[in-house]
Amino acid sequence: MGGRRGLSWILVLAGTLGLRLFGALRGGKRPPAVAVCSICGHCGPPRRHLPGSARVERLLWLPLLLPGLLYRLWRLSGSRRVCAACGAAHLVPPDSELGQRLSRGRTPR
Repeated sequence: MGGRRGLSWILVLAGTLGLRLFGALRGGKRPPAVAVCSICGHCGPPRRHLPGSARVERLLWLPLLLPGLLYRLWRLSGSRRVCAACGAAHLVPPDSELGQRLSRGRTPR
């Protein structure tokens, strides 16, 4: 039983490192540190939203490695940056024309 558990941890570690490498190979672009929400006007760092459920992911990791890994890859592929205040995905850079107008309190045309 101990050898099997050790192998599972090695596979989980290899999968995690593989996901990090995959992210770096996809371009490694970091999102802007600050964004302006075009819905609510909030100016600040966005938060990351993952589709699905963390609870379901944890349950899928328990029986076998493959279901949990596939579900995690699906969640990561659909991740996006959203407004920290309202959760909307309509973010613009603060140095853009629209971002500057929103930061000053003007509504876009």
